[in-house]
Parts: sequence; C-alpha cells; structure tokens
Amino acid sequence: MPIQGGNRPTVGRVRVKGVNFILLLDALVKIYGQDTRQRIEKEATGELADALRFGSVVLGGWYDVELYRSLWHLIGSQLTLDEGGIRRLTQKAAALSVNGIYKALAKISTPSMLISLSSKVFANYYEGAQFRVKESRPEYIACEWSECVGFDKYLWNSVLGGAVYFLELAGAQSVEYRVLEGGGNSSRMLVDITYRS
Repeated sequence: MPIQGGNRPTVGRVRVKGVNFILLLDALVKIYGQDTRQRIEKEATGELADALRFGSVVLGGWYDVELYRSLWHLIGSQLTLDEGGIRRLTQKAAALSVNGIYKALAKISTPSMLISLSSKVFANYYEGAQFRVKESRPEYIACEWSECVGFDKYLWNSVLGGAVYFLELAGAQSVEYRVLEGGGNSSRMLVDITYRS
C-alpha cells in the first residue's frame, strides 16, 4: 500500500510519487502500444507485478524508489532501450503531465524562470532526494541532484529527459547537457546544461 503524503521517508530512502509510474505507463502505450504495456505487465514479478496487475499504484501515493527502478528495468529490458530511448519515453510522459494552465504557464516562462522553480517541482515527484541549481545565467545552467539513493542509469536519464522537455517547452532551443560528476549508480549527479534562447 502507498504511504500517503506528509510522512517523511526514513533517512537515506527515496520515495517516488505514484504519478511517475502512471505517466510512464501511459507514455509507453502512446509510443509502443497497449500490447507492449500488457507484455510488460505479464513479465513483471513480485511486488511490481501486484502493483501493475491490481492497480495499487495511485497518483498521490509514495513508493520506494526500488519499485520504480524495477519498472524502468523491466521496460528497458523488454524494449532494449538505450539512453536516448529512456529520455524519449520520459519526454512523452512529461508531455502527458503538462496540460491546460500548466502548459500555458510553461510556454510564457523563460528557461531561467522555469529552472528557478525546479527544486520545488522535483520535490513533488521524488521525496528524500534533493535538486538545486548551482548556477544560472543566460543560456547556461549548472544543476546538482543529491541524496538520490537508489538511482541508476534509468532514473538519471529519466530526470534528464524531463529537464530537457521542460526547458524546450519554455523556449530553450538546442538544449545540450554534459554530466560532470556522478550519474550511473551514484546517488549524486552534477550536470551542465547549455541552450539557445
């Protein structure tokens, strides 16, 4: 059962909001079709199988990062996703999450304005993990994610895919990033992002 908002995770534990699972699965259907989602659900085992088959993941619930990572690993192994594929799937999920007023607000924002709100937004999706902008100037952002215990290449590429999507939505063009430190199986990642306005 999900732990509902308000409860803080145990120190060193990261929890992921249920909306992440739901949007990832919706994006999977949009890109690869319902039959692919059904195949993923059929291949799932253990707690993940129960969560997928019985719909026990709810939008506002909080779940251990291991369950979310298991979903990503299953999708990645079934579809043989490379880093670009992970980011494309995340960008589709991000696009599905933004509608109505939020889309209009993002479109009238600047990349710098949008990035200034990012730590608050990140905390709405990942509890116990930290995000901060180390430096922001025109067409350049240095970002640091920390305390992301349990993250791996799937989750890091997912986070980067979402960041690129939202920057582009706010008008950034030719967005490029460079991982300076961490990523992989590290609980920390330092990234430089450049773009054109």
